[in-house]
Amino acid sequence: MKITINLAILLLLNLSCFAQDKTDTVHKTEGEKFISVSAIGLKFIDPKADYQEFQISESEDIEAAMQEAENARLKKELKAQAKDNYVPAPKEKQQISIDNSIFTELLSDTLAHFGFVDTIETIYPDNANTLFVTGTIIKIHEFSIRRKSTGGSTQHFRLKMYMTWNIRNIYGELLDSVQTSCISGKFDGSYGYLNVDQLREGMKSGVTNSAFGLFKLPEYQKNSAILTDLSNTEELLKLQTPSAAVTKKEDAYLASVTIKTKTGHGSGFAVSNDGYILTNFHVVAGDTLNKFPELTVINNVGEEVKGTVVRVSRFNDLALIKVDKTFEKAFKISSEKKYQNLQTIYTIGAPKSTELGQSIAMGVISNDRKAKNLDLIQLGMPINSGNSGGPLFSADGALHGVIVAKLFGWGTEGISFAIPGYKINEYLRISY
Repeated sequence: MKITINLAILLLLNLSCFAQDKTDTVHKTEGEKFISVSAIGLKFIDPKADYQEFQISESEDIEAAMQEAENARLKKELKAQAKDNYVPAPKEKQQISIDNSIFTELLSDTLAHFGFVDTIETIYPDNANTLFVTGTIIKIHEFSIRRKSTGGSTQHFRLKMYMTWNIRNIYGELLDSVQTSCISGKFDGSYGYLNVDQLREGMKSGVTNSAFGLFKLPEYQKNSAILTDLSNTEELLKLQTPSAAVTKKEDAYLASVTIKTKTGHGSGFAVSNDGYILTNFHVVAGDTLNKFPELTVINNVGEEVKGTVVRVSRFNDLALIKVDKTFEKAFKISSEKKYQNLQTIYTIGAPKSTELGQSIAMGVISNDRKAKNLDLIQLGMPINSGNSGGPLFSADGALHGVIVAKLFGWGTEGISFAIPGYKINEYLRISY
């Protein structure tokens, strides 16, 4: 079957821009979130069943004609299965699975053309106005459509694409999942069948039309509105004022921890001696909304204890964790801004690996930044993945922020960011 031979080649080819019917497109409105296309993949469990060919006649309602042909084949298959002597045909053992194809970038380019991609503020993603979308092609039906005429008959093709779309927030939490079916534009085949280039063109059209069809569905629309009220209305949570606070940089490691999950790790720090710990929300986020993974908190001497998420602020990327453990020292949160530009600052964390827990980095405060809905401190400091959630502090032990991100890219180094410490109480609705 040609699909099993051609798909691996097909999904590696360089493609031109997507072509789609103008009637299928949707422009982003002012109140809708931006979209980031994480991946467009393909997964055929049984290639012979998941890619099928049909022959139908031209019809005024081509969609209904396609559905009728699919129903007729399904009815025939069910009838065969009902026979006493029915023996299922063996499935092909080699499934086709591609996690990320060339369609990802191409669909992103198309969505940017229609205003769905933020091409201006690109430094830091915002949970209030951005969605992440992934799509998987799970089935393709190829339709050869013949039309009789006085001069004989003509033929063209359409693909009916079946896709699964996952809608996630910027932390990867699943908000909803929906399956769609969409018909590609029509195109001519050569010698009565599709070659690789023609199949590619049909898939381009089908994926694009499927995406625009997704945007019209209630499962997408209920998550698509930009959030404008970001205030935290939770009841104020009172913490115990640290009886033994960090008052010099040498004591900071006594309050610093590594936070480990099954899929990664980050850093954190105690803000009370009785076991409350601050970190980033993206350190503790799970695969499904409000379902947090198991957390293991590792202190400065390597002791491990279970952590529980007690409060979060997704919009500000903060989380408060509780452990059944006392800390010799804890950072004290202040609602007063005490840092200044060019001030020397430090952080403790676990860059790249939990084996590097309690690593020290030093740098300077560069400037205050406003990124979309977020207040950030720009740092001149060498941090890496794994430092997220670590404390930002000065030589006198004063807490100035929470490490949250860095810029990546060729020729980019030493540009990182922290959440201002004086905003923590407001964002999480906590106080002493």
